[in-house]
Amino acid sequence: MSEPLAIDVFWSFRSPWSYLATPRLLAWKQQYRLTVRFKPVYPIAIRTPDFFSNVPPMWFPYFMRDLIRVAEFLELPLTWPDPDPVVNEPGPDGRQSFPKEQPYIHPPPNVWLFYLRRCFIMAFYYNSPTILAKQWT
Repeated sequence: MSEPLAIDVFWSFRSPWSYLATPRLLAWKQQYRLTVRFKPVYPIAIRTPDFFSNVPPMWFPYFMRDLIRVAEFLELPLTWPDPDPVVNEPGPDGRQSFPKEQPYIHPPPNVWLFYLRRCFIMAFYYNSPTILAKQWT
């Protein structure tokens, strides 16, 4: 008998790609008896604060176009978490800037992990992949 299938998923609350992947991960979990090991990561705006100020000006429009295309293909509504877990403000050049004070993304680690576990228990064990989008409202 073959080894059980397992994957590591580096998942961010703020990443629309994580959101778009969640229903497929649920389907794969059921279809292939796949073990999905979630490894939460901080959003790129926290991990690499200068990321958005260093991308070419056309990066964001292309990013959004691709994101909308994939969401439509997957027939998923495209929503942004509300509140956004990363506080951001428009910079002088119109690009996002991120203050050092981040009240939503830097709670005590045990609170953040509790919340993450709660979301995934609901999404994966109660078969409700859209719950992740609803958790922020």
